[in-house]
Amino acid sequence: MIAALFKLHSSFSKKRKIQSLKIILAILLTTLFDILGISSILPFIAVITSPEIIINNEYYIKINKILNIRNKEDLVLYITILFSTITLSAALVRVLTFRYQSYLSFAIGSDISINIIKNKVSRNYIEIVNMNSSEVISLATTKSQYIVSHVIMPIYNTINSTFLISSISILLVYINWKVAILSLAFFIIIYISISNIFKPKLKENSIVMNHYLNKSIMTIQEILGGIKELILRNKINHSVDEFIDNNIKFRNSQISIQSISNMPKYIIEGIGFAFLAWVAYFINSYEEYKILSIPIIGVVALSGQKLLPAFQQLYQSITTISGSRDILQSILIELNNKMDINYSENSKKINFEGFNSIELKDISYAYPGSSSDVIRSLSVKIKKGDKIGIIGETGSGKSTLIDIISGLIKPDKGKIYINNKESNLTNAEWRNKISQIPQKIFLKESSILSNIAFGEKETNINLKLLNKAIENSQLDEFIKKTNSGIYTKISERGGNLSGGQIQRIAIARALYRNLEIITLDEPTSALDKKTEENFIQFITNLDNHITVIAITHNINILKNFDAVYRFENGNLLKI
Repeated sequence: MIAALFKLHSSFSKKRKIQSLKIILAILLTTLFDILGISSILPFIAVITSPEIIINNEYYIKINKILNIRNKEDLVLYITILFSTITLSAALVRVLTFRYQSYLSFAIGSDISINIIKNKVSRNYIEIVNMNSSEVISLATTKSQYIVSHVIMPIYNTINSTFLISSISILLVYINWKVAILSLAFFIIIYISISNIFKPKLKENSIVMNHYLNKSIMTIQEILGGIKELILRNKINHSVDEFIDNNIKFRNSQISIQSISNMPKYIIEGIGFAFLAWVAYFINSYEEYKILSIPIIGVVALSGQKLLPAFQQLYQSITTISGSRDILQSILIELNNKMDINYSENSKKINFEGFNSIELKDISYAYPGSSSDVIRSLSVKIKKGDKIGIIGETGSGKSTLIDIISGLIKPDKGKIYINNKESNLTNAEWRNKISQIPQKIFLKESSILSNIAFGEKETNINLKLLNKAIENSQLDEFIKKTNSGIYTKISERGGNLSGGQIQRIAIARALYRNLEIITLDEPTSALDKKTEENFIQFITNLDNHITVIAITHNINILKNFDAVYRFENGNLLKI
C-alpha cells in the first residue's frame, strides 16, 4: 500500500508537490502551537493553585527582571493572556491549514480526473471506441472524487496525527516518562489489535466496493441507452432492481469500512478516560509529584484529550486508505498509461498545403483480436474535386476505409501518398482538411447552434458559414418553425428530434467546417426522398476544389458521381 501511495505522489505535478510540502510545513506549525498550548497549561494551573512554584522558578526570576511583575494577580493575568493567545493562535493556524489542505486535496482530485480523460482520449482511435464508457466515467468522476476523500485527505490527516502524537509523547516523556510509556503502550496495543482483527475484512470490502461501483454506473448507462427496448419488453423494473442490488452492495461495503474506522473511538473513549483517571491517581500518590500533581494532571488530561482523537484519526485514516486499495490501484493503472497519439490541434503538423491527390497503395488492415484482414491490399487514387461513391455489404470494410482516409486508423501494411509523396495521415494538419458525416450521429444536450459548430467556442462561431451550412443542409425550414431558432435546445442524444432532423444537423455540421474533403457514411438514410435528392444534387454540384467520398447502400444516389466502387473481399472494384 505504501508503494501505491508513493506512485500516487509521483504522479503529482511539480506545483502540487511543492504545495504538498507547504501543507506538511503548515502541519508542523500547527503541531508546534498545539504543544505550546499543552505546555502552557502547566504554568497556568500552577500559578492559580500554587503560585510559589512559579515564583521560585529560576526561569521566572530571569523573565521577571524584564516584565517586573509585582504581585500574584499580575502574574495570573500575564499567564492567562499567554495561555489564551497560544490557544487561539493554535486554533487559527489549524483552521487555515485545514482550509488549504482541503483546497489542495480537491485540486489534486481535479488533476487526476483531467489526466485520466487526457490519457483516455489520447489512445489509438480503435482503443477509444472500444473503451468501457462506464469505467471511464467511474474513473474520471466517482473514483477520482473517492480518492480525494478516502486517500489524499487521510494521508494529510495521517501526517498531522503522527506529528501530534510524536510531539505529545516527547512532552509526556519529559514530564514523566513512566506515565508516557504506560499511556502510549495502552493506546498503541489497542489500536494495533483492532487493526489486525479487521484487516482481512477491509481488503475484502475494498474489492467489493470497486467492483460494484463499476457495475452500478454500467447499469445506469444500460438503462438510459436501451430505454426503448426495455419499455417494449417490460423489463425496466428488472434493470432497476439490478441497479439497486449493485448499489446496495457498494454502499454496504462503504458502511463496513466506515464502521471499522470509527469502532475504536467509542471503545477507547470510555476506557481511555478511565485509564487517565488512574494515571492521575498514581501521580497524586507519589510524594515527589504531590506539589505538582494538579498541574501535571492538567497536562496529562489535556494531552489525553488531544491524544485520543489523534490516535483515532490516525487509525481511521489508515483503515480508510487500506479500504480504498483497489480503487486506488485502478486510478494508478490509468495514470501510468502513456499517451499513444496526440489528437489535439497542437499536435505535430505536416505540411499538406496545396492538396491535389491522395493515393492508398496495397493497404491492409485487421482489427485488434481479428485473425483476418477487413481490408486486403487495397489500392485507390482520389484526385482533388473527385466525387467518389463506395457501395458494399455491411461489414465489408467501407467505414474502415473512411477511417483510414480520415487519419483515425493507421493501416497495418501499405503506403499512403499525398500529392505523390509518402505521408502519415494521423496528424492534426490532415484532419483539419476533412469533414465527416458519420453513420452514428452524436448530439450533445445544447443548442442547434452549438451542435452544428460542435467543438468550437460560441464566441468563435462564424455565423455567415453557419447560416450557409443550415441552408445547404435544408435545415432552415425546421429552424424557422422553432421558437428560439438556432438557440433551440436539443435534448440528450437528440431525443426531441426526428431521425431526419438529426441527420440534417450532422450534414450542417460537416458543411460548416467548409473543408477540402467531405466523407459521408450513409448520409441520406434518414431523409425523405425529396430532401435526399436535393442534398445529393448539392453534393455533386460542390466546387471542384472539394473532394467527396460517400458510402451508401443506395447506388441510385451515386449516378452523378465521378466514380463508383464496390467493396468485395476487402478490396475495391470499379463499377
